[in-house]
Amino acid sequence: MGNPVLGRELLSLFRSRRMALIQVLLPALLGLLILLRWPTEDSLSGNRPREVFRLFGMGLLSAMLLLMPVFPATSIVKEKLQGTLALLLNTPLGAFKIYSGKLLAILSLALLVLLLSLPAACACYALGGIAFDRDLLRLYVLLALVALQCTALGLLVSTYAGSIDGAIRATYGIMLGLSVLSMGPNYFFSGDESSFAVAGDWIRCCSPFSALMSVLGAADMGSQGIASRTDVPQMFMIFSLVMAAVCGAWTIARLRGKTAVWFIYGVTISVVVFVMLLFQMGMLGNIIIALIAIVIGMAGSGLNQSMFDFSHSAGIVSDDQALGVRLFRRLLFVVDPNRRSPGIPPLVNPVMVKEFRCRKFGRLHWLLRLVAVMAILSLGLAFAATVGAQDWDVYRIGAIIVILQVALFVLITPSVAAALISSERESGGWLLLQSTPLSPWRIVWGKLLSVILTVALVFCATLPGYVVIVWIEPGIRSQVERAIVCLAFTAVFTMMASAGIGSLFKRTTASTTVSYVVLLLITVVPLLIWLGRDAPFGPATVQRALLVNPAAAALSALRVEGFTDYNLIPGNWWFLGGASVVSLVTLLVQTWRVSRPQ
Repeated sequence: MGNPVLGRELLSLFRSRRMALIQVLLPALLGLLILLRWPTEDSLSGNRPREVFRLFGMGLLSAMLLLMPVFPATSIVKEKLQGTLALLLNTPLGAFKIYSGKLLAILSLALLVLLLSLPAACACYALGGIAFDRDLLRLYVLLALVALQCTALGLLVSTYAGSIDGAIRATYGIMLGLSVLSMGPNYFFSGDESSFAVAGDWIRCCSPFSALMSVLGAADMGSQGIASRTDVPQMFMIFSLVMAAVCGAWTIARLRGKTAVWFIYGVTISVVVFVMLLFQMGMLGNIIIALIAIVIGMAGSGLNQSMFDFSHSAGIVSDDQALGVRLFRRLLFVVDPNRRSPGIPPLVNPVMVKEFRCRKFGRLHWLLRLVAVMAILSLGLAFAATVGAQDWDVYRIGAIIVILQVALFVLITPSVAAALISSERESGGWLLLQSTPLSPWRIVWGKLLSVILTVALVFCATLPGYVVIVWIEPGIRSQVERAIVCLAFTAVFTMMASAGIGSLFKRTTASTTVSYVVLLLITVVPLLIWLGRDAPFGPATVQRALLVNPAAAALSALRVEGFTDYNLIPGNWWFLGGASVVSLVTLLVQTWRVSRPQ
């Protein structure tokens, strides 16, 4: 008998408008990438066919990482919110059939994406210089592993998420860390003989981009020209299969409930034994892997409650506690989350207060904790430069702080800005807001003000680190000031772009997804092109790509190694400023349009 979940998921996926856009835009995008580097009669010989193939591989992998996470991330949480998941779990299908149906449906979507890329792949193969088994086949095996890893991870996140935008945010954040941020330790520690360099060499094997460059015959991403004996594609294959197996077992256990705790333990132990036998590590390595397995098993069993059980303690409001408890909490918390909320003062925008009190992500006390953690981290990095740890200089520390800051903007801002208008339109709250004495412009200003304060807190998170850097090296004060200006432009751009893009949609899922995709295209893809400079991208291509990237502009202002050859200021400021103005106009026009009488 067939799997009815698979049939239902395939119909819902392939009937959507997004699939029609993917089927049209993806082949056109890949064909455009190939045309950009298509050799002429004068450049047909040499390494140009290989460069075309590398550009095709990087473009296809980037497209998959931007498109794939949203489908598994919303698959289960959407059914949970609609109430159909409880009905589905009460059918005779069982958890395994439900999971396998959803997994195979999303993998079928990945297969369609790979099939759509075949014409462009045939064009690369027709140029010559590319072997079918050594190049083309290995590329598609790598892409299939990426699809499997992303799907398994997204389905697991979807079982824990309480909202659709939260699931999308978490899945994109984890995939961003695995794909891009995992290459950071190897870039900063490569060439050392310390344990940090060894760990960085292993961590970069989690990135599909590192494995891709090895498959395409180029230098390892982030290796800075230093040769490595690590077989990155093989390590990535093992990591992706292990991750998919653990995530799959964990998700099935979540769907089954407490009766399936043994299942995740059995799969975890099998994976651990497989890794031990494959790598034949020493006693220390086996102990580390065993500890990781215990942590995974404990997490899978301890958190493996029913997805419909939300037991929350009623608690006691701080205002009802004894005087000593209130004084202690006043000293401990800058913003006490259990304190009774005061009334709204007359001159304060009530929509801003409503946003801070009602949204699930971005509550003030959690933002202050995030800012405190980032401030401590930036100060710790600056202290590492002070004592000369790992021979780090202020430029390398500044680069790490800039990357962390931009990553915070990209991950946090769309979550609080993209759904300003779409969430109200989807829930019907916009009609209620219109029935109040508030004008539409004051409503929008209150919503924007809540985002401005949030982004301002995130912007201030790493400023102590820059102060310490200037104190260590007073000669780079002007460079640090220019980098801070770049980050200010980045904060405004991410906020306005997310708000403007989100106002174009009626649903929160679409607005959040498109905002994330656009910001990742601007902030991540140019850095990947920079990592592939001279193979396959030339200096002019890298210059044009980095011109729109806010992180690259800040790194160029700091004169970080690798960015000194590119003149990105003030061109980047003009781009970010112009895009912010266009986004603001879009937001205002859409607000005027939806505020008109229906």
